[in-house]
This record gives sequence, C-alpha cells and structure tokens, in this order.
Amino acid sequence: GGMGIVQRFERKLEDVVGDAFARVFGGSIVPQEVQASLRREAADGVRSAGQGRLLAPNEFFVLLSTADHEKAADDRELDPDTFAELLREYIRDQGWQTYGEVVVRFEQSPNLHTGQFRTRGVVNPDSKRDRPQQGRPGEEYGREDDRYGRPDQDPRGQQ
Repeated sequence: GGMGIVQRFERKLEDVVGDAFARVFGGSIVPQEVQASLRREAADGVRSAGQGRLLAPNEFFVLLSTADHEKAADDRELDPDTFAELLREYIRDQGWQTYGEVVVRFEQSPNLHTGQFRTRGVVNPDSKRDRPQQGRPGEEYGREDDRYGRPDQDPRGQQ
C-alpha cells in the first residue's frame, strides 16, 4: 500500500504495545483508543481524487475478539453509529471527501485476545448503514470518469 516502512513499523509497534497493554489491564476496549485508531486509519487512507480533492475511506471495520464483540452489543460506549458520527465530523473538519456514507462495522476476529482490536478503512461507494454489501462495482467511479471525457470520445481526434 502507500504506507512507508517507518509508518508500517510504527503501526506494528502500536499494535504490539496496545496488545500488551490490553493483557496487563484485563483488557477492556477503550472507546477513545478505537476512535483514535479509526482516525489514523482515515488519515492513512486519504488519496488524491484529482482537482485538489482528497478522498478519505468511508467504510471502517473494527475487528474485536469474540468476547468483546459480544460485549460491544450491550455497551452504549461502543456503538458503531457513534463512532461513524465522530468520524464523519473528523473527516469533514479535515476537508476530505468520501464516496458513500461513512459507516463503521464491528466484526469478530478469532485471532484477537480480549481487549485487542484492529481497525481498517476502505473506500466503498455503496456503503449503507446496516445493509449487507452487494459487492456491485461502484457506479460512482464510472460517472466520475465521464466528466473528464475519455480520449476516444475526443471530437478533435476525428478526421
């Protein structure tokens, strides 16, 4: 991906430190840490969309251990919609744009211990809250291209 080696190393280090921290402190998921991690994920994922526009990921996944995933369902502090709301404001404040709605989904990962979590963000034009993804190719991308006109549609090229 577009992440430098140093950044990747720091990310790895953060994960390791975070995991050790989780084990020592009996591992509750701290909402502030999840939010900070989601923000980093958004910032790391920003791409240029041309014309001075910056495109941020809009679909975010928080991977939790099975136990934490079950607990999160009853924990008002760990609400995907609240995270999405805060993330939406953050992205807007940075002046970034998104294709599709900003959503946060919790998923379980059997490889994580209690108290550990991972986040990742992707650009998904079809993201809708609480709706299963149909995996359609994003029509937005097609429309986006049309605005610049394709070379083969250039009238000057025709004799």
